[in-house]
Amino acid sequence: MVVVKAMKLRDVDSMLLGQDCRILSDRGPHTKLGCPCGEHAANIHRHSIVSPGVVRDTIRRVVAVTTYHVTAKRWAHGWELHIEGVGVTQSRTLAGAARMVRDYLALDLGGEPESYEVAITAELDGDLAAEAEAARRAVREAEQAQLDAAAAQRTVARRLKASGLSGADIAAVLKVSAQRVSQLVNS
Repeated sequence: MVVVKAMKLRDVDSMLLGQDCRILSDRGPHTKLGCPCGEHAANIHRHSIVSPGVVRDTIRRVVAVTTYHVTAKRWAHGWELHIEGVGVTQSRTLAGAARMVRDYLALDLGGEPESYEVAITAELDGDLAAEAEAARRAVREAEQAQLDAAAAQRTVARRLKASGLSGADIAAVLKVSAQRVSQLVNS
């Protein structure tokens, strides 16, 4: 996620106009800006300082955000970070790779490091990449299974309650505490 700070209105205007956005309307307390394709627009209140939320929303609406794809390749002293179409930098750890890439992009292309969106893919030896993806997929599937099981348990608890069973009986059937039954039927 791109981190956005509060900005002066003139800096927001300069940034957007530098991205080929254009002013569509400048009446009343808001300025309406449009993207170069003409299909997207955002309104900005003309305060001297624009809040981070408004800046973020405006960028999302009218500026095409480029995600820089990075391939991280292991070497003896850390990771080489190959930024597609831009260049190569390095980092001692994969955990610090995004920060290093953003710093590199800011020096090379200008702007603030936080304004760059990066997607890093680690190039791993042998079957490790497939094993790591399988592990991530298994965790996602387990999380979804847990959500599905909780929904099923709530449904059954409510149906048991509707059929006339007491909280204590529902607890015995579902093998949970009476307090948990109360949570299930009231959630």
